[in-house]
Amino acid sequence: MGLRILIGAGNYPKLSESYIEAEIRYLLRKGTQVAVWSERVGSPEAPDIVQVFRGTLTDAIAKWKPTVFHAHYLTFAGYAFDQAAKASVPCTVRGHSFDQGVDRARALAARPEVRRIWLFPHFARQVAHTKVFSLPVAFDSTLYRPAAAKDRTLVYRTAAGKPRKGLEDFFEISGLCPGFRFELTANHVNGDEAYLPFLEAQAAKHGVAFDKNILREDAVVRMNKAGIYLDTSDPKGHPFGMPISIAEAMATGCYVLARDAEGLGEYLGSAGEIYRTPQEAAALILATRGWTEGTWQTTAANAVRQAALFSDEAVLEDEIAFWEQL
Repeated sequence: MGLRILIGAGNYPKLSESYIEAEIRYLLRKGTQVAVWSERVGSPEAPDIVQVFRGTLTDAIAKWKPTVFHAHYLTFAGYAFDQAAKASVPCTVRGHSFDQGVDRARALAARPEVRRIWLFPHFARQVAHTKVFSLPVAFDSTLYRPAAAKDRTLVYRTAAGKPRKGLEDFFEISGLCPGFRFELTANHVNGDEAYLPFLEAQAAKHGVAFDKNILREDAVVRMNKAGIYLDTSDPKGHPFGMPISIAEAMATGCYVLARDAEGLGEYLGSAGEIYRTPQEAAALILATRGWTEGTWQTTAANAVRQAALFSDEAVLEDEIAFWEQL
């Protein structure tokens, strides 16, 4: 019968959680049967690319008959694992960033039905447990490829529309970079509905192009066009993980700038630069005015080479291999 994976997601489908969609699409290409159980819809605009169950997990398991229940986030509801255990379905978990916590990971690993937890490398090193393994972020390599041409004066950022993403810095940096165009796209987040109007107002105030709730295909087009990708983060917010938009940007050949955080160096490699303040970020952007064609080409090549470490093909076979063992 082969693998039948039931993915547990809190808000599926979700425009900003492209790592879940990338995982699903890769599993489908490998011939794995996939369905999703999600109690809430994250982005009504986004299509369901597989069958989605909205009732109880017990009902979803009875109908789908999965070989594995695979949940995203360490904060996934404990009662879901209880229901999977009652149905004798083994569980695996994929951690991300806002959900990271050493005690939380260890408590989850102590559950007998949870067979493996995959965390980003710098998070996995914090948790000493036989069930915890390192696994980096994985992007969809069929969507994000080296771009044929880049607008080297276009600075792009795509994000979930919620506070503590450092998005206010994006606006500040835009004001420090005359001659460059800044474009931000963000999507609705359940519980933070008031933040998108705030972003829209700030964008208008600072002359930043802003769009909300764009589809994945549109985001790919915009990433392909941008010469510079500016990631932002809030040091006072949740732990910095491995934002998939950085890998997606690198895969298209963007020059990537990201705010200093633990684990960022090994993620970014030589694909870009790390900044500590908005002023430093602006200086790095302005410095590209003096770049030669050779510098741009070398930067793009470095970015594409670094991105290859995080393609779905390079990362997600670890999941499939473990599920096949189960």
